[in-house]
Amino acid sequence: MDALFGEVPAGAKTSPAPATYDNVRLLTPLPSSKVPLLVFRGVKASTKSATFSAAGEAILSGDGVCEPNPYHCETISLKAGQVEQVQYLPPGSQTVLSYELRIVSIGTVKASAAKVATLWRSQSEAGLEVLRAAYLLSLPGLRETSVAGVLVPAG
Repeated sequence: MDALFGEVPAGAKTSPAPATYDNVRLLTPLPSSKVPLLVFRGVKASTKSATFSAAGEAILSGDGVCEPNPYHCETISLKAGQVEQVQYLPPGSQTVLSYELRIVSIGTVKASAAKVATLWRSQSEAGLEVLRAAYLLSLPGLRETSVAGVLVPAG
């Protein structure tokens, strides 16, 4: 999964120079491990959409689908070409920061058992710690498969 993510200055329509994230590792926190608003969880097999846990106190709006519902958004899923705005009020600040997440592409590859094992081992430890601290290890309505980064409906 490739994405663009960056801060949108007040009054701007889009991010002037978003950071490019190519082949995003599992559990990567965005925008950083110090300000983890979203954590990449994987790709839903059924809809080919990138899924993120909403790890920070942020307001989400845009093309994404929130689960379990729009009023209690634990995860957000976006397809290639879709955009989500993330607004965040840093502690002790009175200025809201706005970010934009744009999914550029979601690829599919056939992976050997060795490649899958490498993907599991390469997941972000910082993102895992963010999820643990926020009690967000489980995904509402989803479960991880034995293939790293592939999510399917639970049950």
